[in-house]
Formats: sequence, C-alpha cells, structure tokens
Amino acid sequence: MIKGLEEIKRASAARPEELRWSTPIGYFCNYVPEELIHAAGLSPIRLMWGGEKEPEISGGEYITPNSCSYAKSCIGYRASGKDPFFMATNYIVESPACVQMEWVLETLEKYFGVQVIPIGLPRKFGENQALAYYLRELEDFRERIEKIADKKITEEDLKNSISLYNSIRQKLRAIYNFLKEEFPPVSWEEAHEIVEAGFVLDRQKYLKILDTVLEELALIRERRKGNRRGPRLLIAGSILASGDRKILDLVKELGVNIVIDELCTGTRWFWNDVEEPTLEGLARRYLGKIPCATLPDVRREGNARREHIKELIKQYRVAGVISYTLRFCDAYAFKVEDDRKWLNQMGIPLLHINSDYSSISLGQIRTRMEAFIELLQGQKYSTQ
Repeated sequence: MIKGLEEIKRASAARPEELRWSTPIGYFCNYVPEELIHAAGLSPIRLMWGGEKEPEISGGEYITPNSCSYAKSCIGYRASGKDPFFMATNYIVESPACVQMEWVLETLEKYFGVQVIPIGLPRKFGENQALAYYLRELEDFRERIEKIADKKITEEDLKNSISLYNSIRQKLRAIYNFLKEEFPPVSWEEAHEIVEAGFVLDRQKYLKILDTVLEELALIRERRKGNRRGPRLLIAGSILASGDRKILDLVKELGVNIVIDELCTGTRWFWNDVEEPTLEGLARRYLGKIPCATLPDVRREGNARREHIKELIKQYRVAGVISYTLRFCDAYAFKVEDDRKWLNQMGIPLLHINSDYSSISLGQIRTRMEAFIELLQGQKYSTQ
C-alpha cells in the first residue's frame, strides 16, 4: 500500500469527529455542485456507502422492493444508525438523476426528519433552455444554502471554491494518468480509493494529501520494474458504492487488471473542470460534464458518455469492458445491449454483471467472468 493511502485512511477515520464542529451537508449524486456548499463554509459529504446486506434489508422496509440495493442502503444506514456520516447529516442536497433516489429523499424527509434541498436538473431541453433553467435552480440553491450557513456567498468565495475543486480534479486526473503505463506505480483500486476519500475529507486537507500522493508515485515509478496482471479492463455501470467489494474482489482473485473506470464514483466525478469561475461557469460544467446514463445529453448531439468511454479505451489500451449494474437499475441495464453492439464494432467485448449486495449469485458470476477472461486471452486487442 502506498503511504498516501495510509494517511487517507487515518484522515477518513477522524473525519466524523471533525464534523461535530461543522455543518455537514450530505448528497448522493455527483450532479450536486459541491462548490456552492464549500463556498458557504459548509462541509459537503457524499453519502455513497453500500455493499452490506443488513442496511439494504433495513432500508427495504421503507420503499418498494423493486428498488436497487444502493437506494435501499441509503435509507438503511440512516435507519440503523450504523454509519456516522449518515447520522451526522441533517441536510441532504440532491439533484436526483433517477426516480429511485427521489423515493429515498421522500423517505428520509418523512420518517427521519432530514431536511431535503432539491436541485432541478434539466432532461430534454435544448442547450440554451437547459442552461437558463439550471441557472435559476442554482440561484435558488445558493439562497437556501446561505440561510443554512448564515453567510452570503461572495463572488470571491465562489471563485476560490471553484479554483480549489479544479485543482483537486486536475490532481486526480494526474493520478489516473499513471494507470496508462505498462507498470503503473499505483493500481486502479488504490486510485479509486483515493477518489472516494475526496467525498468526505476536508477539501483543503484532501488537496494537500493529493500533492503528497503524486510525489510518492513519482518516486515509486522510478523504482518499479514490473507488476503486470492479466488483460486490461474498463469497469463501467451504475454506482459502485464504497464497500461494494464483491466484483472487485473477484476480479483481483482471477488475476485480471482493471485500469480505468467510467463510474460516477470515479472518472465522471473529476474529468471536467469549471472553465469560468462564476455561477454560469459552474452551471455549464455540471450540464456539460460526462453524463450519467440515466440522463439524455442536453446537447442532443452525439453521445458524450460513449465518446468518453471510447477515449478511455484508446488511452488506457483497454481489452474488455465490465458493465456492472445493480438489479433494478433499469436506466443503466437497458443501455447495455446497445453498448455491447457499439463496443463490438471496435473489437471490444463486454461482460454485463447485474447483481445486488447479496452473495447468492457469486458462483454464477465467477463462471461468467472466467469465461470472459478466456475470451480476452484468446483474442488480440484492436481498435477500429
């Protein structure tokens, strides 16, 4: 383990105690503009834990059984009092990209007294209409967050916050750039763990840790001779919550090598910067970022998600794609077959794993993954 990860683990363990002296603002989806929360002097916390059966069962008592494991767990962690971050947040800001998370918000507000602050996200508007609508939503959100903080967000506050977040994104991209190498000084799993820490840590402290990590990786890179493992894979799909280890542990056991992701807890969180340090610049960034598969592209031209995947495949020399979707995450599952046909045109096979947080289907998943690895090992990687 790189030393920077040890520092991250210590800081993450101490974070719940730190939050006792601040006002944490929870959120689930990365369409929430954290910069405004930070600019108000509040503490944004992304609530993205999962992978455990107990919270899923507990949360399932409140919403329809035809809900994904993550949605149930978001309620279950609060209901069980098991997670300190869920218990610390009395405010949740959300820009829900799917209807299941809207049910989660309604449940948390009705049964647990959590104050929910929604931010409307445009769906099928043209670019200009979408921007005008979303700007009004951000202006309203700004006013509401100012009341909670009892503080006006100045243009300088917003500018500084945007600059901080852009710096974080740039350093995360620099860490992910190491994964392009044949023998990288960091594994994707370690890099993804570093990204996850950014959802909870104080952002200034997090930025300093990223500087330390980059310095350490540069030194490791000079010494590392080789650590090659199996075919190079891209993992995509619906949310891979922190603690959802089933697929990752199996991949590691079978000796394949995830080198990059197309996930909302990964590249989609940090791939795009805010180009102009204003509220409009912030709006343009969140509307123009790599989109969630639950949403259409507001540009109505091309497919930004697929363009992103195609570019990652080229840059990271990907031989195959694992599409991991949670059961009942229909928005992602419905797109898998079209994605499979599209990837086949580039000579890239796709393995779709549709599961929940139980271990019941693990044997079947293992068999399918072993067959997928044999397929990859028996063919030559090519792009067209």
